[in-house]
Amino acid sequence: WRGLTPNRPVSLWICCFVGIWLTMAPIIFWSPTAVAYLNDTLVGALIIGLTILIPGMPNMIMYMKMGPDTPPGWSYNPSSWPQRWIMMVLGFIGWLVSRYLTAFQLGYIDSAWDPFFGQQSEQVLNSAMSHSLPISDAGLGAIAYTFEFLMGWMGAPTRWRTMPWMVAVFGILVIPLGLVHIFLVISQPVIVGAWCTLCILAAAIMIPMIPLEV
Repeated sequence: WRGLTPNRPVSLWICCFVGIWLTMAPIIFWSPTAVAYLNDTLVGALIIGLTILIPGMPNMIMYMKMGPDTPPGWSYNPSSWPQRWIMMVLGFIGWLVSRYLTAFQLGYIDSAWDPFFGQQSEQVLNSAMSHSLPISDAGLGAIAYTFEFLMGWMGAPTRWRTMPWMVAVFGILVIPLGLVHIFLVISQPVIVGAWCTLCILAAAIMIPMIPLEV
């Protein structure tokens, strides 16, 4: 009720952060079952969508400014839907790949499928490099892709002008996660001496997405 009351966005933001926590908690605490991991991450994403994506940012209309559709000096709108569709499709594919790798690292499946390098994928995913973080590095990538996909839906094509703070916060939040993810999966074959096709794919998907985070 409070969240639906005009000019009271606090409840919506609280619910949004609950959704973010549900998305991250199964990775932080190494959820013991696949059902719990699936339930928490999907419910978390749904909560984020229902609180700030579908209805829009709370009280956003109060801060929107009128102006041109294209940034000064640009020949195209970097926040247009065609630009964002590329990011969202790549984000969804990366999300699927990362969740599969996460399922192996968290013990939900016994083996990791690899079309080219066979058992080397499991060697990479079980390596000391892969476990250098207190959480699953593939799970970290899945979190990054979740936020990338959801944030792609946020705002109108003029969000570069009306929501610059969101773009900045989004970059601070997501880009470091993406860079860490890329560093880990690219370094593993070099340090471990083995290759992982899906790890390389997950990193390759992230690379073109970083300049699209506008």
